[in-house]
Amino acid sequence: MYEGKPLLLVIGGSDTGRTPIAAALLRRALGAGAIVLTAGVLSHAGESAAPEAQMALEQIGVDLSRHISRPLDDVDHQAAELLLAVDRGTELVLFTRFPKDPRVGCLSVMADMPDVLDPHRMPLGVWVAVVRQIEEQVAKALPTLRQRLGVAEQEPVEASDESINIMPSEPFMLGAGPRKLWESDEEMQRLMRLINEEQGREAEPIAEPGSNGVPESFQADEAPSDSDFDTGEAGAAAPSEPQASAAPPAQQAAPSEPQATSRADDVTRMGQMLEAAGSVPEIIDWQRLRQELIARLRSVARQPMGGIDFAPAAALMIEGKLVQHSRLPDREALYLLHRSILRLRQPLTPADLATVGGELAQW
Repeated sequence: MYEGKPLLLVIGGSDTGRTPIAAALLRRALGAGAIVLTAGVLSHAGESAAPEAQMALEQIGVDLSRHISRPLDDVDHQAAELLLAVDRGTELVLFTRFPKDPRVGCLSVMADMPDVLDPHRMPLGVWVAVVRQIEEQVAKALPTLRQRLGVAEQEPVEASDESINIMPSEPFMLGAGPRKLWESDEEMQRLMRLINEEQGREAEPIAEPGSNGVPESFQADEAPSDSDFDTGEAGAAAPSEPQASAAPPAQQAAPSEPQATSRADDVTRMGQMLEAAGSVPEIIDWQRLRQELIARLRSVARQPMGGIDFAPAAALMIEGKLVQHSRLPDREALYLLHRSILRLRQPLTPADLATVGGELAQW
């Protein structure tokens, strides 16, 4: 207990990334019924939350600017009602340090979901995706958490300063003046507005090429034929008759709600769309294509194969790269993107994940 309330101690590695994100979302979900603090099993005492973590949470109205990381100590361990690890690896560390302690738990296990990728040194888009994943974990684990903490369901309230790791001196701030990190970058605001749009709606297919494999090359002078593309799909391939164009956007039907798709189907479809984009980039609506790619990557991330599969992490990396590109990449970059996405057909090892990272770094 902590000041008469159950103490939930959220524990991660350095207490600068996923840990303060999870704690902030748990404070909002649990309301005033519990105190939520954080700690790390590694020595990063006194550091602030990662700037990307602050920016990712600012876009949903959560302020992490005053968070200060601290190591896990015996005082917190004794006072906590629940020691909640942010992933299974941290849970194993806690079990090693506190054998058979029934208060040790894991957020992803309670939510019955895969662990969330550590986004350290990754693009902002990956951090935004991590926030969304942790939000989903918190929502699914909330009934179990309330039961273990003895907290009744109630309307969530904003977290108070007493439940945040704060240095006794002035709050930590980045940059001059009180302006928030997110508000200081107009380009980042634009990207966030883009990726916060409804991604659940599946865009009309971009194109239907004849092959699903990696193309030998993206030839600029190869003109598409009617048999290569479905000319009835809006925003994708050009119609065979220039004057008989598709209806104006205002007259087109709104995209329908997506149907559940398998991981193999998602990968195949993304491969087909990227082949089309590489062959006929001049008729591709990149914004629309990018939105569908992101939606399908998120679908892939929710479908790991087996116990050890780094494809969800690779999907998040690819999404983060896509978020950074508001314009259609060049042919070489599209080829590398195509190749990285096709790797998602099979379970990925850590070495495969590193390979994907290397491919993404080239464009």
